[in-house]
Amino acid sequence: MSAILTLSGSAAIAVATARQRRTDAIWNLAVLPTQKLILLALSEKADDADTCQLTVDYLVNRANVTRMTVFVSLNALERAGLLTRAGRPGSATTYTLTVTGGARQ
Repeated sequence: MSAILTLSGSAAIAVATARQRRTDAIWNLAVLPTQKLILLALSEKADDADTCQLTVDYLVNRANVTRMTVFVSLNALERAGLLTRAGRPGSATTYTLTVTGGARQ
């Protein structure tokens, strides 16, 4: 049996505001368009701790790019300090977004 958490009132607004700030920060980054698209795809699935578990196939389909483009983008984003990854090949990877503020980087 699974539990469903429902947020209401100020808690729901706080979550929505935090997600909006993260999205705004991504839009303001000075990165390549494909890298921004990958970050946005990760961000839409990220929880309140800026973490999500996704497969490369999900990112390929969501961003409508090749696997190689996803790998190149993820490597560049990780080198730039905008995300961290943990996982093993063949399974979903845990991504943590480290996008902060709203300044262009």
